[in-house]
Amino acid sequence: MADIAVERGMRAQGIDWSAAVVAGLVGGIVFLMMEMVLMPLFGFAPSMWAP
Repeated sequence: MADIAVERGMRAQGIDWSAAVVAGLVGGIVFLMMEMVLMPLFGFAPSMWAP
């Protein structure tokens, strides 16, 4: 039910699922880059490298 409402809301705003998927992939890649590059600079170990 909620998924249908979200899909209708997105279509009403002219946003299709492909755009949402691309945005999600880009966000995930940016997050991984930040986790691997920026966090070590501030002294935090990336979660994927934690023992």
